[in-house]
Amino acid sequence: MARRKKNYQSLDQIIEQNEVDSVNPKTRMAGDQVIADLLSEKVEEDRQTNYLAQQLGRFAEIDASFERAGVPHQVVTDLQESRHLANGVPAPFIDTVSKPGIERRVHTGVGVNPFTQNNEVVPFRNPETMETLVTEFGDGRDGRIDDLNIPTNPRAVGDRASELLGKHIMWLKGDTGAKIAVDANNFARPDIEAGDGRGVDVHTLRTGVHDNNVEIQVNTGLNPTISPRGSSNMAVQQMIEGRLDQGENIFEAIDNLKEMSRGGVDPILYRGRDVSAGKLVKEGYDGLISPLFNHREARLNVADRVRGGRPLQANMQDKSVLKPERIFEIDLHQVRDSVSKMPPSQQKEIMKVVPNRGNSGSGMSRSRVNVNVPLNTPGVVDISNQGYVAQLMKHLQYAQ
Repeated sequence: MARRKKNYQSLDQIIEQNEVDSVNPKTRMAGDQVIADLLSEKVEEDRQTNYLAQQLGRFAEIDASFERAGVPHQVVTDLQESRHLANGVPAPFIDTVSKPGIERRVHTGVGVNPFTQNNEVVPFRNPETMETLVTEFGDGRDGRIDDLNIPTNPRAVGDRASELLGKHIMWLKGDTGAKIAVDANNFARPDIEAGDGRGVDVHTLRTGVHDNNVEIQVNTGLNPTISPRGSSNMAVQQMIEGRLDQGENIFEAIDNLKEMSRGGVDPILYRGRDVSAGKLVKEGYDGLISPLFNHREARLNVADRVRGGRPLQANMQDKSVLKPERIFEIDLHQVRDSVSKMPPSQQKEIMKVVPNRGNSGSGMSRSRVNVNVPLNTPGVVDISNQGYVAQLMKHLQYAQ
């Protein structure tokens, strides 16, 4: 039987003649879709894994930051469900165990989770350390308040508790660039340099807020050029009132009295320079942070008795961080403008001339001129319930 002739071509011949594709088009399309689906599933799986890792990393970092601030591990997760204050911000975590006698407030904030876009409780960061901000309240004279240096030299001032609190107030109200700016070579400098460069002083213990007024220094050291028969303070007050009756405002009156060689006033001098200007008119002073404290607590922070008594030695003064009952922010430029425009009768009414022997109580006697500015004066703002500042208040107001 004769063999049949082979009826095929070599593979090279088929490809050369373009008589066949490597894969059927329908088969290729189906295969491509399968591969695409598998790749898509892999990409989604990787995305979900990465998302989970980032979420877990974020939660771990938040928890660790709170724990470093003293929040117990078993409590950290509960912070997400913690109570809020009446103004809507989360409440601080209050620690009264770590340091007996010291109340530590661990400040919380609100952040937006970048993955879920939901709000969550996060640490409020200390802008200097980027750790969770903690405010410690209590007696710091034994050195147990963090960031409050107590000098061994009884005549050295060291850190002041009011300045530390003032810095935290600035941060919590949103000025994270604020820093303590006390300069040992410039005693007239404000306590704090705001983030925008303004000079802000912390105004608390000897004047401050009381009786629905804020008492602010106009001048800290004046003496009559001619010794009066009676009280120097009364003489200074009568001279200023006399100028007010002539149509001058209180600032013009004091400046003009200082220019008079007789029948006027002499300011205190330092190295031949007039340093008597009070905070309301002093160069470089733009604002005040003025917390209102319990009078007894504030007095015992600078003296050995509530009434009378002697000032504490310099290194023990202002070393207790007190809980404020209210906090005011004061724009000195606005207040000064408001006072200058008051009628003379009102300027007389708000003026207060008192003796001044300096912080130590043993300095040269002179008169200090203050004004008791009503709290509704333009430039005086109560910030007690403003944002995270509310976490500092003595009596926390919780949401119902």
